Amino acid sequence: MAPIPTSLSGLRVMVGNLGTTWLSDVISAAAAVVLLVLLVVAFAAPTPAFHVGSALAFVATTAWVYALPAAGLTLVMATGRMDLSGASVAALGAAIAAKLAVVGIPLLIGFVAAGAVATIVGAVNGLLASISRPASFVLTLATAAICEAIAALVLGSRPVPLRTDDLGLTPLLVPGILLAILGCALAVIALLSPGGAWLRRVGTMRDGPRLHWLVVTMVVAYTASALLAAGGGVLELARTGAAFPGVSVQAELVVILVALLGGASLRGGRGAGYGAIVASLPAAALLYGLAVAPAGGVGPLAVVAAAVVFAVLLDELRARLLPDPR
Repeated sequence: MAPIPTSLSGLRVMVGNLGTTWLSDVISAAAAVVLLVLLVVAFAAPTPAFHVGSALAFVATTAWVYALPAAGLTLVMATGRMDLSGASVAALGAAIAAKLAVVGIPLLIGFVAAGAVATIVGAVNGLLASISRPASFVLTLATAAICEAIAALVLGSRPVPLRTDDLGLTPLLVPGILLAILGCALAVIALLSPGGAWLRRVGTMRDGPRLHWLVVTMVVAYTASALLAAGGGVLELARTGAAFPGVSVQAELVVILVALLGGASLRGGRGAGYGAIVASLPAAALLYGLAVAPAGGVGPLAVVAAAVVFAVLLDELRARLLPDPR
């Protein structure tokens, strides 16, 4: 197994990896902007109920809900592994924050509590993902089910609404978006740093680093992913004003869609984070369009699933056409 590079030459190898993924990230971000425009035009033209102003307002608030966990997922996917527990961790974080808010604890303190639980979940995911790349798919799906069950126990069978004053949800939503911007910025900085280059190098190693470095790397990546997912859950709580029992499959699919469209790869070794933030914009526009103009009885879930299939095929095409990051 390869050791972690400690020499200056080793550091140059890791940072050089960023250059090989740069083109992929820039193309992904630019394509996401074009896709946003195309979606707005495609929905606005035939659908009178689709108002551009309302759509942009929805995108401005909802995109961050998916940008946070997608940025975290990019950290994990850079290592060549997968985290399927993002939406469930988000739901658990929202459940914890909502229950605390009901008894008068501020939402920000609720996020700290949710973050503490997410840290534990992320560390466990990291330890489990250290077993192998294929195991990360199955084992994080198992932890997702556990998180969903705990969230159901916390909330019960009914949604838990937040108490609001005359200003509504604005005093909760604005600070939440600012914190989401901070969280996404930190994720991008991490992915652009030598630490992010190390994650991408791990994702392209055939044998992987030494076991102790592998475990540390996985625990750090998955913990960061879980924290960002919990932040997305609390932000969704601030946006909707209630925490709901159960986890939508669609939510997890949207997170994966945003990460893939943003430059992350199932093969590992790619992704700088900022593409996922940009890709969250067309994803939010798609959700708004499907809400006001249902896709002819097909259903939003089927459309989102088809979009994920397209994103996976695009990922494979991108891997074949663009330079190999190894």
